[in-house]
Amino acid sequence: MPTGVTIDMNVPDYYSVLGTSPGASQEELKKRYRALMTKYHPDLNHAPGAEERSKRINEAYGVLSDPERRARYDRSFHLHSPGFTVPWGSHGSPDDGNNYSSYRNYSYGNFTYRTYTYSTSGSHEAAGSKGLHAMLLRSVLKVAALLVVLWLLVHFFVLFVFLAFIMMLIYLVWVVLGQLLAIFLGRR
Repeated sequence: MPTGVTIDMNVPDYYSVLGTSPGASQEELKKRYRALMTKYHPDLNHAPGAEERSKRINEAYGVLSDPERRARYDRSFHLHSPGFTVPWGSHGSPDDGNNYSSYRNYSYGNFTYRTYTYSTSGSHEAAGSKGLHAMLLRSVLKVAALLVVLWLLVHFFVLFVFLAFIMMLIYLVWVVLGQLLAIFLGRR
């Protein structure tokens, strides 16, 4: 199992609640929702369990009809497809060198989920070394970017000084030529 994978162990199968497949379009979901609500709505069906079933149908349609919530659910539900197995390794701590897991409880509607996160101590070491390498790489890139900016600033400054010098030289030539013309034409 990949390191740091989070798994919801009690994810309800909203597709089976609505009787559709995971590839169902929004129109198919809407048609199926309307048909099921017509059948199980508490005002129309007074059978025992019809109200609970309509709540589950509403909850399933609420999640699957919203594209963002459906995408999040599909990512979570994919982990629970047939053939997916969860390795129940050691539940130690990262300090004792074993695999370990941590969990967190969540509530959504009428359901409570427990989320497990698995990791191994070796992955912490690898992540730490990758983190150090990434930090060094970022530092080197920042220094390189700073050097490039300084290089550009120096070159623009030199270019500016050069252009200012040329402009002053042109002005000086203009003034001298003006004086020479005035002397030769006898205006002084």
